[in-house]
Amino acid sequence: VYGAGEERRLDTYWIDEYEVTIGQYAAFLDALAADPAGASAYEHPDQPDSKTGHTPEGWDEIYGAAKRGGRFRGQRIGLNYPVFSVDWWDAYAYATWKGRRLPTEEEWEKASRGKNGKVFPWGNTFAPEKTNWGADASGDQPGAIDGHAFWAPVDAFPDDRSDFFAFGMA
Repeated sequence: VYGAGEERRLDTYWIDEYEVTIGQYAAFLDALAADPAGASAYEHPDQPDSKTGHTPEGWDEIYGAAKRGGRFRGQRIGLNYPVFSVDWWDAYAYATWKGRRLPTEEEWEKASRGKNGKVFPWGNTFAPEKTNWGADASGDQPGAIDGHAFWAPVDAFPDDRSDFFAFGMA
């Protein structure tokens, strides 16, 4: 089930269980730095000339805090947190480097909603305790719904799992 109930058939495909982590993305950037001449092999053919690299803005600060298990913009962060501040071109290059590809919109939706098109990966009823939904932006303050604001480790919410074992889709 796609969108508002349209049925579509998709070819078989694979999707990662978890979001790409800061640690995984750092390995990608290290590989590009080790072989600058080979970096272009991972870029989309339509990547604009103005896009000259795949290092997110503020990366040194983000990665430094993540390596220490410290804080970035007041929030806890670590290497097992999802990478952020990447654009589509960065995501494409990372996927190509890994020998993979980005999912299509339909593939992503199926991985999230399951074969029956559930509203949420776990079912049709919203359950704030199952996902990092952002309403408790105070995050690590006592009494926060999930103990995280803005971001959380990719495996922090085991109930935010689709029928296809893709986590963090909500």
